[in-house]
Amino acid sequence: MPKNASARLAAAGAGALALLLYKASKAARSRGISLRAYLALHAGVAKIIIDGARATQREDPAPLPARLRRLREIAFLASLERTRRLEVLEAATKHPGDAAAVYRLHPLEHVSTQRQLAAASTASMMDARAKADAAPVVADLVLVGGGHAHVHVLRMLGMAPVDGVRVTLITRDVETPYSGMLPGHVAGAYDRDECHVDLNRLARFARARLVDGEVVGIDVATRTLRLKDPRRPPIPYDVLSLNVGISPKNVVAPPGLLTPVKPIATFSEKWDALLGRLRSWEVSRAPYDVIVVGGGAGGVELALAMVARLKDELSTLGKDPAAFLRVTLATRGPELLRSHAVGVRRLLAAALERNGVRVLLGHEAKGAIDGTDGTKGALDCALARGGSTTIPFDECVWCTQAAAAGWLGGSGLAVDAQGFLRIDEYQRCGRLTSNGDVDRSLRVYAAGDCASVDGHPRPKAGVFAVMAGMALYQNLVADLEGGAPTAHWPQEAFLGLLGDGRGGAVASRGNLALEAPWLWDLKDWIDRKWMWQYSGGLPPLEDDVEENASNAPAAAKRAGKAALEAFAKAPMRCGGCGAKVGASVLSRALASLPKPPSLAEKRCDVLVGIDAPDDGAVVAYGE
Repeated sequence: MPKNASARLAAAGAGALALLLYKASKAARSRGISLRAYLALHAGVAKIIIDGARATQREDPAPLPARLRRLREIAFLASLERTRRLEVLEAATKHPGDAAAVYRLHPLEHVSTQRQLAAASTASMMDARAKADAAPVVADLVLVGGGHAHVHVLRMLGMAPVDGVRVTLITRDVETPYSGMLPGHVAGAYDRDECHVDLNRLARFARARLVDGEVVGIDVATRTLRLKDPRRPPIPYDVLSLNVGISPKNVVAPPGLLTPVKPIATFSEKWDALLGRLRSWEVSRAPYDVIVVGGGAGGVELALAMVARLKDELSTLGKDPAAFLRVTLATRGPELLRSHAVGVRRLLAAALERNGVRVLLGHEAKGAIDGTDGTKGALDCALARGGSTTIPFDECVWCTQAAAAGWLGGSGLAVDAQGFLRIDEYQRCGRLTSNGDVDRSLRVYAAGDCASVDGHPRPKAGVFAVMAGMALYQNLVADLEGGAPTAHWPQEAFLGLLGDGRGGAVASRGNLALEAPWLWDLKDWIDRKWMWQYSGGLPPLEDDVEENASNAPAAAKRAGKAALEAFAKAPMRCGGCGAKVGASVLSRALASLPKPPSLAEKRCDVLVGIDAPDDGAVVAYGE
């Protein structure tokens, strides 16, 4: 090559390198980190891609086209890990000692609902809330259930309310768990507050009425909802949205013998009760037999989380887990995780084996019978090869064969063969007409596990409810305001990060199967960032802040601006019953009530307030 050509090539290379370094330096400065740290981080991410490509090819040799597809998925994972590491460095530099900074700095760009939240500013929110508060109520939007999709709808309604619309949330459970963090909670990685959304707080943020109750029927003709408690009146609606999840199918077993995972809102309490029973178990009655029923991703991940936590608990109690504990995973299928790639099945089967979990394939659980005189219960299983068998257990966790609530189809809404609500691409429920068509004009919507999109069957997984939340908010608003609906089809491929209970995880996406320690850090970061948006990351309300600051004690005012800001951000303190209104207003309201008769004259019946005690009650006086 001529010298002048070599010189030009060298100069071009040097110029390109200088440009890359300039861009890297600029990006590092914007994050508040050093160029050395920035370059080291990217070197680590490049190593992740190289190691991941080698590991997947070693575990599952594939031709070039498949290898390229896997490489694309690894690059996607690496891009998420790059973002996580950058945010960790940025948070440590800009907000040292603030553990929550890494969750609030930036939204999860790969999740559409999080991008939607980031697009709504706090300033515009306050203007919209003030405008909505001044408008008279002309329509009722009722949300039934506190699932993942409704959690996002409530958050958005707090940010961008609809003028003239009164929002009501009806839910049986005022705390709803994030399903992605439930196995981590079981394994002991998260406490209850870290993986549960406080629906009471979220409803207050959305200015929504919260009804603690369970819907058991819909009258689409009168547009009213019937609650399980017959003493409570029907609740009217103009637009209705259902996100009620699923429950275990009817299983032949005595009440309380099995521990169902669904509905997940109640599983945390059941898990705590199971741990309590384990701690009081007599060593002489060992082994302690635990069976998990279900060979899908939920059952496998839960079994790994359970065995890790139970071993830790036994070790703390001074009991040998190897001698005391026996965990079994039973599934009716011929293999585990049939909806995942072969490599994922192999990696998680190996994880189960490493942790001593016995796997029984071809065992379809039909029911259970209770033990007598302190003996173990028995799980009745039909065998795929014919015949039946029973498996002894002390605890049986049911993580399979969930079903929709019977009242959904019983209310006249169209359901599929499994009883799940049939919705179209606009998330609208319908009613079958005499000619077999579906009437979608009911103004009833649904999302999450209780619904199935016509023509797009998907497994029942929380990721679909999370992604449906953005479109559900848009479609509810469009219905209320007369706008155009937004089509939403559940994604065909999604990223699954399945924890092994010991600080590791397996990535499943398309034909990718990858196991690496850093994947747990990535999963933890994604899950905590999602939770932050609906808990600690709720925007402060200016009216609440101003009221708190104006009521600050003299010591806080004298201490200066920092003390006032801290006082303003403090949660509202309880002032006792009736303290939320002024004394004069409360006195006038009480004085306007008719004087109640004496108990000697008329009988007093408490209609509401005994079964579910609260600050108030409803009473009736009779003869």
